Amino acid sequence: MLTQIQSATLGGFEAKRIDVEVDSRRGLPGLSIVGLPDAAIRESRDRVLAAVKNSGYELPMNQFFTINLAPADIRKNGTLYDLPMALALLQSTGQADFPSLEGVMIIGELGLGGDVKPVSGVLLMAMLAKETGVKALILPSKNEHEAKMVQGLPIISVTSLSDAIDKLMKPEVMGEVSSWQPITKIDASTVDFRDVRGQVLAKRALEVAAAGGHNILFIGPPGCGKSMLASRVGSILPHLSDSEMMETAKIYSVAGKMSDREGRWHERPFRSPHHTTSYAGLIGGSAFSRPGEISLAHRGVLFLDELPEFSRLVLESLRQPMEEGLVHIARAQQTITYPSQFMLVASANPCPCGYDGHPTIPCRCTLMNRQRYNIKLSGPLLDRFDMVLTLRPVPEKELFRLPEGESSQIIRERVGRVSCFQQTHRKQTVQNARLGSAEIQREIDQSPNLYKEIISRTPSLRLSARQLHKMIRVARTLADLSGSSHVEVAHLLEALQYRNRYHDIPAAC
Repeated sequence: MLTQIQSATLGGFEAKRIDVEVDSRRGLPGLSIVGLPDAAIRESRDRVLAAVKNSGYELPMNQFFTINLAPADIRKNGTLYDLPMALALLQSTGQADFPSLEGVMIIGELGLGGDVKPVSGVLLMAMLAKETGVKALILPSKNEHEAKMVQGLPIISVTSLSDAIDKLMKPEVMGEVSSWQPITKIDASTVDFRDVRGQVLAKRALEVAAAGGHNILFIGPPGCGKSMLASRVGSILPHLSDSEMMETAKIYSVAGKMSDREGRWHERPFRSPHHTTSYAGLIGGSAFSRPGEISLAHRGVLFLDELPEFSRLVLESLRQPMEEGLVHIARAQQTITYPSQFMLVASANPCPCGYDGHPTIPCRCTLMNRQRYNIKLSGPLLDRFDMVLTLRPVPEKELFRLPEGESSQIIRERVGRVSCFQQTHRKQTVQNARLGSAEIQREIDQSPNLYKEIISRTPSLRLSARQLHKMIRVARTLADLSGSSHVEVAHLLEALQYRNRYHDIPAAC
């Protein structure tokens, strides 16, 4: 007897329909799974047989079962086929007669006791179910909240194999139509910019970077506030729009990290991987081509502390995603593209001991040690930072006497007004950091004095074409912050403060 149940699989950043087909015939008892399954699917044979037995059912001892995952030319991975396999086996043996499986999509992993465990990528599969017009999506109860993000989709959540059988035996149970509202938790311990004493220029630079989505690098000795400043960037960023929230949710769903976003759906992601993070961990890949930290930071902030401590291979791999806002992961079977439009905030010590240029503590590094340390930050990588600032420590006698700065809420309101100004007044759909060459040329054409200032200053600054474009983009953000329609010379001069010359950057040693 042939039985077919609809399921799904993840093909990179999209879900595809998979049909779980079960055929039984008389012969020696056995179970074979075909259709390019991975090791996790091949192991599902033991999980499914144990779950069926411990749920009170028994497969006939005189039948051989063949399970095919169609189409057979698509490689499948994961554990989400356990539940549809078990239900198809019971249907094919006549132990469970489901009135109609037509148009029902089923996903879920089984424990040995028959309990249904959560799986990854449910959001994308729910979107596929909505697009293909399924009658109901049967899924683990712990994935129900994730699937409800797709409005108007009939959902049936189950906790065990027996629960799924009971609900499928009742044709009137067509599932609850999903209706979802994001719940945002208020965290009273959220860091705030008012905690930062001094470093006025650095705080202003971070406000500009947040308003335009600019990449920024802080260089300075230990204890000058680099990490403290960077950790507060998220508190001044505007909230995600509904469409941006769904973009980030899809990435976290594929990565199996939806719990990281629970209660913070409209907050922009803030990812801070350790400097020992591997290439696959940062860029993405591994055996299942999962998204890396740069994709998890999409529409948010990627903070790389102690930048020169990262592997050079890892750092150089950032160059293309920083330019394109996409990362392409090529494997023998497929090429997957994940979005990675992030704002990079990085910090670095000026030398291995950290005290080169410190006003009171002498540097202990040899010239060779400095060269070996700083060579990791290549010119092409530094070229992709819009803003580079050298910080100095706040003097001890002033540290506790300086007044509190502005709160993050006040700065966030100014940053939010920039977004509104760009969308309403300038009809802009991208952040200033991603303005194209045509938009930059338009700014130059509209301001003759700006062009003269650039011509007079750039020869001594030794800026590359990319750096020059980035400087004008920063100036455009400064103009937006002041509510100006055109970039003025004053905006350009301030932008120059945030762009150190190469011979001022320690990496040039």
